[in-house]
Amino acid sequence: MKVNCLKKDLVKGINMVDDIILISNTLPILSNLLIETSENSLHMITTNLEVGMECYIPAQVIEQGKITVPAHKISEAVKSLPDVEININTENNTFIINYKKGFFRINGSGVEDFPELPQIEKSNTFSIKQTDLKRMIKKTSFAVSYDDARPALSGVLFVVVEDILRLIATDGRRMACIESTIKNSCRGKKEIIIPIKTINKLSKILDKGEVEVSFGENEISFQIKNKDRLVSRLINKQFPDYQKAIPPDFKRRVRLKNKEFFDNLKRVAVLTSEESAAVGFDVLADKIILKANIPGIGEVKEEVDLKHKEPCPDVPLINIIFEPRYIMDFLKNEESADVFLDLNGPLDSGVMKPDGDEKYTYVIMPIRP
Repeated sequence: MKVNCLKKDLVKGINMVDDIILISNTLPILSNLLIETSENSLHMITTNLEVGMECYIPAQVIEQGKITVPAHKISEAVKSLPDVEININTENNTFIINYKKGFFRINGSGVEDFPELPQIEKSNTFSIKQTDLKRMIKKTSFAVSYDDARPALSGVLFVVVEDILRLIATDGRRMACIESTIKNSCRGKKEIIIPIKTINKLSKILDKGEVEVSFGENEISFQIKNKDRLVSRLINKQFPDYQKAIPPDFKRRVRLKNKEFFDNLKRVAVLTSEESAAVGFDVLADKIILKANIPGIGEVKEEVDLKHKEPCPDVPLINIIFEPRYIMDFLKNEESADVFLDLNGPLDSGVMKPDGDEKYTYVIMPIRP
């Protein structure tokens, strides 16, 4: 292999793939980065057998070749280089980086034992704007469960039906659901669960343009741009019926200022604890009274004026208890200045929505008194 490329391009490529690397004593090849030449580019691949990533960077290819090298050492070496053109070549499974005032020689190995990334058939494929998918992930992924005993909830559900993509995440106490339009070539309704680690990686690399999503029974592929691609195994478990969790109507709707209400909750949450992470909501005709206490420590109470009440006949007064973190998670991931809180009763789930966006729904279960 003989290649010339810019340091900034090499760093960009390494940054895209190196956080997938698995440090493994049983499979040391998974600690390596595969680098091979392609037409006017360098092709980089990493995998941990659950998630894999490949990307291409521009390069002047003088001589073809391929090698696997220790990913973290290559990353440290390249990032330490001055901002100049660098020359790369290989010699007897040694990866050599020449730059203006020196060189790195790093021992590598052949590519024979490096796992190939799966090629996903495109029978189930749809496309969506990267900015739309990134926004959908931001508004749902925080609700995923990290409980290993509930693997079906440890990912985000993708539901594809006609020209609609719906993302749903839940930890059993709250649920986020959002939808957007897509270009769809799938037949019938499709439901797949994507692990949260894959979702978090995908969110990092989404940028502009469209992303092409293809999936089979066990794997999914995200074609980001040109040939850059993220692949992942799916979670083959049954996701709960999310539609049953959404109340069909409500008795009381209040409009809240997003930033102000976040600050209200943050103050009141000071006097909550892990054992008692509860804030009482007394929803009156013209205000909400927030209150919390820790026995033996103290109590707090704060009023939130409802200057923009939604008209409701026979306005009900509702006393309900929520875990403040769940509501604050929604507020800090929502850009709208105003949000709605829909309520029915003290034992019924509450629903939050941004003003002007009925395609995003956030459901929070109350705490029983």
